[in-house]
Amino acid sequence: PVTSFKAVGGVARNIAENLGRLGIKTSLLTALGDDVDGEWLVENSKQWMDMSFSITFPSATTGNYLAVLDDSGEMQIGFADMDICDLVEFSQIEDRWNVIKAASYVLIDLNFPEETIASIIRKCHQDDIPLIVTPVSVPKIHKLPENLAGIHLLIANRGEIMEAAGLDESESLEEAVER
Repeated sequence: PVTSFKAVGGVARNIAENLGRLGIKTSLLTALGDDVDGEWLVENSKQWMDMSFSITFPSATTGNYLAVLDDSGEMQIGFADMDICDLVEFSQIEDRWNVIKAASYVLIDLNFPEETIASIIRKCHQDDIPLIVTPVSVPKIHKLPENLAGIHLLIANRGEIMEAAGLDESESLEEAVER
């Protein structure tokens, strides 16, 4: 027997919600399936952010994450179904660039394809838009280009920084950040 519950989430979505709760006008451009979960996500997010610029893929499933927690609330295993994000091409982002260009800051996570991420970084740099990047997981840190020009702020945990630097957890965090 288990107890389960469904909650809205996603790193970028959660940041957008918190900004919205602070009264900051926020938009979230994400990938949605034309499914019940996509509708549920929009319905449970629209109070805090504008999601009207999101990209809907009729034949895809809205991304989801399943976490199995122990009795103390510690995650034992997590399953991420984010395949829909692989469908996002930079041309779809560029079609919505007027919204991005009007932003004070842009935050991206690293769920999109590597070439889409690199194009967003390049275009934000070209248009002088402060860009914040959050990897969301250790494996996804490798989607960052080697040259970080154009990234205003990188929000990463220790594991992500160590992986990006090619160091293991026993080595110095300061050395990893320097690299």
